[in-house]
Amino acid sequence: MSDGKSQKSERILSPAEAADFLRRLADQFAAGSVEIGAVAVELDQNLELKQSVKTKPDKISFKLKLKYEKSLMPAGLAPAGHPALDSDDDDDEEQEAQGRPSYKSLKKHMGSSFKALKASLGQGRPLEVEVVHSFVHDCHLMCTFPGKGDPMYPQFVALADRLLATVEAGDLATAQTILGEMDAQKKACHDEYK
Repeated sequence: MSDGKSQKSERILSPAEAADFLRRLADQFAAGSVEIGAVAVELDQNLELKQSVKTKPDKISFKLKLKYEKSLMPAGLAPAGHPALDSDDDDDEEQEAQGRPSYKSLKKHMGSSFKALKASLGQGRPLEVEVVHSFVHDCHLMCTFPGKGDPMYPQFVALADRLLATVEAGDLATAQTILGEMDAQKKACHDEYK
C-alpha cells in the first residue's frame, strides 16, 4: 500500500454467497483486523459507511461502500502536496488521529444522510432505525466540535434524539416535522457560524 497502488476485484455472487461473504467480512471487522487480497489492516479508527440505491425504469442498482483511511506517515512528515497539507481545516489531522472524522468530512456525510432521510419521508417511505441511529450518532459527534455553533448544540441534539424516538415508535408524521425543525436550525446555524 505504501507505493500508492490500489487493488480492486469484482465478483458475481448469489444472494446467499453475498451474505456469506459479508458475514466473514463482518467477523474480521469485529476482530479489528481486515484482510483484503494481500493487504491486512489493523482497524484502530472509525470507518465511513455509504449506502446508495438507484432506481431506473429498467434496473435497480445497490452500492455499499466502506471507507477506512489511515496515514502511514508519522505526524509532521507529510510531503508537499499531501492531502494532510492541503486541508482547509487545520485540525482535520488531529481529529482523525483521535479516531473521529474531521469536521468537514462529518458535515459532508451528515448532509448526504439528512438529504436521504428527508427524501424517504417525503415519499412516505419508513426510515430504517439503523440509518437514523447512525445519523443521530453523527449529530452528537458534530456537537463535540467547539466553535462551530456551540450555543445551538443542545437544542440540535435534543431534536436528533426526538427524531430517533419517533422513528422507533413508527410515527413518521412527527419524524417529518422534526426533520423540518432540524433543517431550520441547521440553516440558522450555518447563517450565523459559516
